[in-house]
Amino acid sequence: MVALTCWSVWHTLRMRGKTGKTVNRIPVKTLSYCILAALLVVLALTCALSSDTPVKINGEAFTDKLWIRLSGMFVYTIIILMVTATIAVILGKIKYDYKKKTRA
Repeated sequence: MVALTCWSVWHTLRMRGKTGKTVNRIPVKTLSYCILAALLVVLALTCALSSDTPVKINGEAFTDKLWIRLSGMFVYTIIILMVTATIAVILGKIKYDYKKKTRA
């Protein structure tokens, strides 16, 4: 799924071409590439920092280090993305309220 998502984003960015470079003076194409790069960096870091110690499941030891590390990578990546999204919403709300207050 991660590979499919990355390919889909890459394909969309390539097909957009030069026409979707900026929207309302926002560099959309550059921003999209930065977000893709940040996601790949977060995935790589969380994979590298995940533990690979065996886990006991239903009384039986699960020792496949690859799957333990990958599951940790996805869990930590989801947590990081949720915290980042929450912070973005809070900052957006603060900015919106500030603009609304200064116009009135």
